[in-house]
Amino acid sequence: MKRGMLALIFACLASCGCAGKVDTDLLQARIREQAIQLAESENEIARTRAELKRALLESERLQAELTPKDGDTKPLTSLAARIDRVHIHSLASGGLNKDDQPGDDAVVIQFVPVDAEGDILKVPGDVEFRLSDPQAPSSQQEIGYWNFSADECREHWTRGLTSSGYQFTLPLQTRPKHNSLVLHLNFSTADDRQLEVSQIVKVVPASQTARRVGSQSQPRLVRTVDESDEMLPPVGGWDSDDEEEESDVDESEESAETTPTSDRALQHSANWTDATIPQLR
Repeated sequence: MKRGMLALIFACLASCGCAGKVDTDLLQARIREQAIQLAESENEIARTRAELKRALLESERLQAELTPKDGDTKPLTSLAARIDRVHIHSLASGGLNKDDQPGDDAVVIQFVPVDAEGDILKVPGDVEFRLSDPQAPSSQQEIGYWNFSADECREHWTRGLTSSGYQFTLPLQTRPKHNSLVLHLNFSTADDRQLEVSQIVKVVPASQTARRVGSQSQPRLVRTVDESDEMLPPVGGWDSDDEEEESDVDESEESAETTPTSDRALQHSANWTDATIPQLR
């Protein structure tokens, strides 16, 4: 009986030891699995933080691009809403001769967007230029047409001593025949508004330059002398005033020629006398 009880006890202890070993292995396996999951979660957090940092940097870059360079911290979208009209600088706009041929072959246009108070807004937009000659026949009135995108407009900003704005040099597609042309400008803002303005632009046509050159190069009438030293009258005859002048000149020259040389002897130190010697004062 005692032997049977001892055997039962040993059997129970053996079974408990096996069960404890199984529980330990299972616990260790779960710990390893949780460690792996924790490492994966930490890696995911690190990737998320890196992506968030890149997104913040990209947002700052875009904000910097949309912020004007002149100190105004408002984005372009809000500045575009402030645009009230477009102003063309008349003193900085006009004809331009680039090929050194008679007449202007280009025009320079400078304009700037302004708000209701007249303050300058450095905000680009899509631009269209149309130049026409209202004095020409209807079929020949259009001198040129040009259009630029907002990105191209941004590159044309200029700052001068007297004015600042977007400045364009536009080659004329047709030579003008009159000096007063009409410029139509259409400016499209970022908020899809169309702002139009017209301005008279002065140019120098080729015909006007030719007339100026002709008038400057026209030869003047000059009096000629023939072989017998007799003055020939110009076309149309002498004027009475010219005759009087010539007669006065001739008389003065004749009197100078007939004056004896001895009467006009030069006074020098060789013929000084006590009466004529210079005295210090």
